[in-house]
Amino acid sequence: MLDTMTVGAQGQPLRSVAARDQLEELAVDLASIFSEATPRRGKFFIPQRLRALGRYMQAARRHFEGAIETKTVVPQAAEWLLDNYYVIEQALRQIEENLPAQYYQRLPKTDGQARIWALALTLVRYSGNRLEASQLASFIQAHQKNCPLTTGELWAFPVMLRLASLELIADGLELIIPLKRDFQPAFCDLPEGNAQAFGLARSALALPAEESFVAAGILSLRLLATQNWKTFFDTTSPVEKILRQDPAQAYEGMDSVTRSSYHSAIEELAQNCPFSEIQIAHTLIELARETDRGKTNHVGYFLIDEGRQQLEARLSFRAPLALRVRRWLYRHAEPVYLGSIAALTLLLISIAFAYASIAGASTGAILIATVLSALPVSSLAVGLVNWLIVRILPPRVLPKLDFKAGVPAEYRTMIVIPALLRNESEVTALLGQLELHYLGNEDSNFGFALLTDFADASQKTLPEDERLVEAALAGINRLNARYGQKMRRPFYLFHRERKWNPRENCWMGWERKRGKLTEFNALLRDEKAGFVVQEGDLDFLRGARFV
Repeated sequence: MLDTMTVGAQGQPLRSVAARDQLEELAVDLASIFSEATPRRGKFFIPQRLRALGRYMQAARRHFEGAIETKTVVPQAAEWLLDNYYVIEQALRQIEENLPAQYYQRLPKTDGQARIWALALTLVRYSGNRLEASQLASFIQAHQKNCPLTTGELWAFPVMLRLASLELIADGLELIIPLKRDFQPAFCDLPEGNAQAFGLARSALALPAEESFVAAGILSLRLLATQNWKTFFDTTSPVEKILRQDPAQAYEGMDSVTRSSYHSAIEELAQNCPFSEIQIAHTLIELARETDRGKTNHVGYFLIDEGRQQLEARLSFRAPLALRVRRWLYRHAEPVYLGSIAALTLLLISIAFAYASIAGASTGAILIATVLSALPVSSLAVGLVNWLIVRILPPRVLPKLDFKAGVPAEYRTMIVIPALLRNESEVTALLGQLELHYLGNEDSNFGFALLTDFADASQKTLPEDERLVEAALAGINRLNARYGQKMRRPFYLFHRERKWNPRENCWMGWERKRGKLTEFNALLRDEKAGFVVQEGDLDFLRGARFV
């Protein structure tokens, strides 16, 4: 299936001639072996392995530095290691930070080893002289034709590739310097159940020369540091492909944090029900298609909103204890919060009371101590309860749409400033504020408007009213002349006249700020509104959806 190896004088392979299609064939073969992998607890070898690799890399570095100081001839691998040692340190740190024990235990395993670790090791060892960006996605996609990976595995893949690249560097160093490792090479450390796959690959595919191991590993680490892993995930995740069929057509336009929260919710469901992540994703699409248009037509409604209970019932989901406790706390938030503060305050006051009594204080002194301790003790109780809540109940992030590339026409938005026109200096300040909003959001689907009233008065009109409106109009026209284009005038003025308010016993804008916003929304819906001055491109308003 794969090309034969080219072997050097010492029996070590010199050069790999593996092609991309050959690696994809190997990935398909591995899928048949790893298809039965399931999430189970296994030995978390990462911390111990990182410490061993770190010690060995430091020893190799000191060896080469000593050789250079004594003017001993060193191999080219020494230059690679010394010049790029920061890359190795960075990789060690990233692996430690990005793969905690709890996360590793959720990964599917076979014979005690994580499946994704075996795949990463295969790709690094048998991909030729170094990893290539095109290999990463094609290898994983080929494997998933017969053996889909979980969301957790795909996110762990970059970490495992870094670790496998470090292993490759260590293998090369051991072949060229007289420093023996105190740990087995990663290839030998694979479980017996995987030997068939790796034996096939090892016997059929060439490896780089020993000195090239170091360069290949470092080049791979540098490649991994520059990859856009979000794009990789979107390309390779089968769950992502299914969710993009969202009937509401909203999922694909959401930001990466929101989409990641949806994937996390699916992971949580898969861990506690008899269905896989892919089956859950298909169920989500079916539920969304069964409902009417609106928010219930969106997959997120069933994942993180009111439809979650309906989804869980269909999946026979059994909520773990921690989730049941969190939900109970959310349902009883107010009594739990206030009750916890009260109970903790009473406990701390009781401690102060008991201390004063034990110290032999008089009854009056005990009462004074108890009363004086109430305020600081209650503040301490509030702080402790807030600290506990933040750690027990993580914040829930609201779903967001991704508008980095601009706001689509269907989400056209008006940015408005409700205000009073009191004097000309205030008009100038309002126009300046509106201009700053525009400069921070120069999107073609944003409009910027002043919603204004006159200040309260004892009569309907005042002598200066007309002058203030003219100043505001002139300012809006200047801004449109400065920033507008032939088909776009982004600035607006909507002004109302005073109305008699018998309750306030004065002439004023109806309902002030709330009234301006209410009437502006009525205007957007083509309903009657009380704006006597409407300056700007009113055709733009017809497509506005948000204020």
